[in-house]
Amino acid sequence: LGLVMVFDRKTGDQVHCRLVHAAKPEGPWQPVEGENIVDAPDFLPLGPQEFDSHIIFAARPFRHGSGSDAAEWLYYMGGNGPHDGVRNSSLALATLRPDGYACVRGNGTFTSPSLSVTDELLTVT
Repeated sequence: LGLVMVFDRKTGDQVHCRLVHAAKPEGPWQPVEGENIVDAPDFLPLGPQEFDSHIIFAARPFRHGSGSDAAEWLYYMGGNGPHDGVRNSSLALATLRPDGYACVRGNGTFTSPSLSVTDELLTVT
C-alpha cells in the first residue's frame, strides 16, 4: 500500500491524497478504488471550508502504541488555498484503527457469518 498526492488539473488548484497498491514495490501502482488514479476517491478527503479545503500532502503512516491501544498515525499538511496561490498551511494528524486502510461503503449488501449478540446493543460501523 502507498499514498500518492495528485494535482487536480480540472480545478487547477487542488492536491488530493489517494490510496494505491501494487504487488511489487516497482509497480505497477493502481488505486485501491476506481479505474485510474485521476478519478479515484480521496483517501484523506479535502474538507470544505476547512484548513485542508484545497491541498493535502501526507507523510508516511506509522503504528503508534500496541495491543488494544494501537493506532495508525498519519501526519499531513493541509492548505486552505490554491496550490500555486496564497494559503494558510496547517499540520494535522489523521488516525485509523490498525491496518484500517480499507472499508465497506456505498450501496449494496455486505454478508457476514452469523453472529450471536449477547448484549443489548450491536453497533456496526
